[in-house]
Amino acid sequence: MRSPHIFSRTGVGRCMSFRLVGGSMLFLTVCHLMGCGGDSDVEGDLTPEETTPSPTPDPTGTLAVSFAMNVDWNTVMDEPAVGTFYGAIYASEDVDNGTGPSPDAVSLEGLQLAVDLTQNEGESVVLYTTGALLVGEVYILGFLDSDANANPENLFPDAGDLVTVPGDNDFDVVGGIDTPVQVYFDLILN
Repeated sequence: MRSPHIFSRTGVGRCMSFRLVGGSMLFLTVCHLMGCGGDSDVEGDLTPEETTPSPTPDPTGTLAVSFAMNVDWNTVMDEPAVGTFYGAIYASEDVDNGTGPSPDAVSLEGLQLAVDLTQNEGESVVLYTTGALLVGEVYILGFLDSDANANPENLFPDAGDLVTVPGDNDFDVVGGIDTPVQVYFDLILN
């Protein structure tokens, strides 16, 4: 006497295997119309989250600029470290780390800010937030005109002014973020 025909099923994802138990060994695979397998890349198998394109990263960011100085310079300065910072922001490809901006460099943004480094151990609070800058490395370079004698037609530091050094003042602009940066003066012009 033969045993009754009993069906059992096993399956993964949308594919189901049916096997006839007892009597003969028959295997049958049934797949849903939309495709087989949990690992299928068939577009109809994707959830809405998987078909929604990821947002495009913000290609710009801003810098929240503060200032600091090597306080050892206070002993050799003729005047206090207070004045106008004249400087600019440059793309990294326009700056030589040893000498500063190349002769044909075009600044991304000019800066003219009142700076006082006589308090808080030679550090300022955030004094300025830049406009939108493309993501990447930038330099903020310039000088603190502590004796208030800079020529607006030809802005260059003179003896006694604190100046920035490229190696100390390169910063990363991060997309969609206001990144705090501290412009550092570690050189006094003689």
